[in-house]
Amino acid sequence: MLAIKIAAVFAVSLAFSDSHAQVGSVQAITIRSSWGGLGKPGNSELTINRENDRFTVKQKAIPAEQIEALLNAVRQPRVAAPQAANLGITSQWLHDHAEDAGRYATYFNYSDGAAEQKRLFRSVFTNDQTLEQRLASVYASFHTDDYPHMRVDLTLSDGTSLCVTSDSQHPFMLPWKITQGGTTTETYNANISHALLELLPSGFTNREALTDEEQYATGLLQEAAKRSSAEGDKPGSGVRWIRSYVLAEESGELGTFCVYEADSPEAIRAHAQAADLPVDEVVPIGDTVIVRPDPAPVAGS
Repeated sequence: MLAIKIAAVFAVSLAFSDSHAQVGSVQAITIRSSWGGLGKPGNSELTINRENDRFTVKQKAIPAEQIEALLNAVRQPRVAAPQAANLGITSQWLHDHAEDAGRYATYFNYSDGAAEQKRLFRSVFTNDQTLEQRLASVYASFHTDDYPHMRVDLTLSDGTSLCVTSDSQHPFMLPWKITQGGTTTETYNANISHALLELLPSGFTNREALTDEEQYATGLLQEAAKRSSAEGDKPGSGVRWIRSYVLAEESGELGTFCVYEADSPEAIRAHAQAADLPVDEVVPIGDTVIVRPDPAPVAGS
């Protein structure tokens, strides 16, 4: 078997691009939303009209600020990839969710885990330097029996129109596709989702998907917790994860010493690269002498 010492260091990448062209004031907005899958299908429709300086839905007034918020969000620069800041994910948010997130860990039972295991898990989850990679993994996933759709048509006073659509099953229904003048751009701008959430009444189809924090925390956690174990036990990888030990480094940070059954050092390094974990050292184990099993963790230690 081989042993590997891993230090979790990741990079953050951000992407931006050109903003949408300026457009005139809103005259009308039509929002159509549907859902199909395993369960009862749903359909909703809402039309907001401008009457002089007022916006109304069936004679009910809609604050102009909400209309402007949607228009401004659509006009904002394209967000080419999920970004933590745009989604409202801060260091404080990560720390607030770290303990609850433990129930989604896949490589150990968090509630019964040793204190050092829990500390390492919380350290990984609250590491804001890994957020962009985890976000990319969340939004790259797909599951069946969940088929949402939302379309927003904005009619403007200058005679032009905007069409904003999404078929995404991901948190905030990102990404959105914005079409104007025959040109379509894709954006991960959650401000569009937030603006729509304010406009739509409770019970409107797919409204809850526009800001599903619980689902979002789950998605982040699943990626933070499962990446190494999933890669290590993947068929054909030549690597099988045996156990890990949490190390208290002199710097005060936590590291890990992991024992793998592997075909070669190259298989270990390939596994670490696939799991986005840099390798400090790979050491072959010549033999194993077990005098007694590992001691049970001391509660509260």
